[in-house]
Amino acid sequence: FFFVCLYNMAECTKSGYIERKIENKKKGKYMWFALHGSSLFSYTEQGSVQPKETFQLKGAAVVQPPERKLAIDIMNGDKVIVSLVATSKDELESWVATLNDATSLDECDAPLKEKKKKNQISVGIRVGKAVGGKVATSGVGKGVVKNVVNEETKLLIVSLKKIIAKVESRKVAEEIEDNLMRIITKSFFLEKAKKITLDEFLEADAPLREAFENLVEMRDYRHRMRPETVKQRLNVVHERLGNVEKIITAMLVDHMKPANVQRIARTFGLLASQDFLDKAWGTPELEEERDLLTDAMNRYTQFHF
Repeated sequence: FFFVCLYNMAECTKSGYIERKIENKKKGKYMWFALHGSSLFSYTEQGSVQPKETFQLKGAAVVQPPERKLAIDIMNGDKVIVSLVATSKDELESWVATLNDATSLDECDAPLKEKKKKNQISVGIRVGKAVGGKVATSGVGKGVVKNVVNEETKLLIVSLKKIIAKVESRKVAEEIEDNLMRIITKSFFLEKAKKITLDEFLEADAPLREAFENLVEMRDYRHRMRPETVKQRLNVVHERLGNVEKIITAMLVDHMKPANVQRIARTFGLLASQDFLDKAWGTPELEEERDLLTDAMNRYTQFHF
């Protein structure tokens, strides 16, 4: 135990963003969790120096409450130590297996720092060793595609998927998620092959950031905005997302089959539509989903070259 845990030498067996449910509060919060030994550390975001909370799992029970879909409760007797909610069945199974293994390990001190992955770019692309030279549009499996996308962008897409499922349908939400993963991955490998440039990514990133910043401000201040101001802000978002679509289409059209170019049109046709924006940002019942999405947008806009 001494040699494993001393001076931050404990191996991190699992880390990533996952929603933490807070007792007596409807809205959860996505946080970065890192598991070292039987100690589970939570951080405000990936790269935070100090953990916000520490949960000791040795001797605890990892429970999946049947009444709450994709939920994980870590129990010490009858007391819930921490409650988490996964975003998919695969993520649920992965966390449950790793957390169960951790309950028989020794406690560890907090690591000195949960370092951000190097060379992150704001368009959300990074290479995964297992991907090789394949691209999403040539049949790479969904799990492999997700290895190319960084944690901040995964969080953004997951949060977006939740709100699309409520405004449209789960089927549409899954389609848009798949489209975004494919577009991002295709772009990455084209840049790696020097068929497109990083500057072209950044050209699309500027209006995307502006759209996100407007939506974040609307979440924070909408109750103080006049109706005409809300309409004006949503029009700006509509225009900026339309610009993103034009830039990405121009960047990729010579490198993709027509059916895959249609994925871009379909995705931004929905996300930039006035109807979707009005419902997503105007329906009171979507407050929880809206908060999660704007939190993810806010994290995304924190990254710079």
